[in-house]
Amino acid sequence: MIVIEPAGSADLPRVAEVLALTLAADPVFAQIVPQGPQRTETLRAFFEVYVRSYAGQGRALEVARDETGGIVGAAAWSFRAAGAYSPFEHTALVLGYVKALGVGRLIPPYQLWQSIERRRPHSAHWWLSAVGVLAAHRDRGVGSALLEHRLAAADAAGEDSYVESSTSADRRLFARLGFVGQKDRRGHESASMHRLPAQRRVRRD
Repeated sequence: MIVIEPAGSADLPRVAEVLALTLAADPVFAQIVPQGPQRTETLRAFFEVYVRSYAGQGRALEVARDETGGIVGAAAWSFRAAGAYSPFEHTALVLGYVKALGVGRLIPPYQLWQSIERRRPHSAHWWLSAVGVLAAHRDRGVGSALLEHRLAAADAAGEDSYVESSTSADRRLFARLGFVGQKDRRGHESASMHRLPAQRRVRRD
């Protein structure tokens, strides 16, 4: 039986490890930490900083535990109020990322973050920034359970959700959960997917 719950402070090293293992081949994180010597260690160091950024108000770091209590998956969400944005939001994390990646590797993730910021909705929404499930536990509904947990809360609060889908398999999963693909300026399907809360989807249909 899988249990979904918020990550505690003692869970953060394991969550970082799980995300480093499960997202190593993800196209987004391949841009942030490209192939090279000690990539596994660099990814783990990156995610150790990353998961700490999801503590506090307007953040949700949630884990999936198996019957032994071990963490087999994790999802990181952040809430963005309508029109709320500060370029200094992540300043406190910069030194941590410098230590994890090195100064020379900060430009690609910063450019990627700027690109995502331009595509995100102007309305208030929950942004799914990362989700990963260990290989031995995939195709068992763990990823869906992780996402449905936060989406149920968003539905109850009448809040939108947003994700950047990096693979076709991801897009199929998100579509089943109510996310709708967006179009780019040329009318092509983009990586951006937006989900209205359940009550607004019903009214619009």
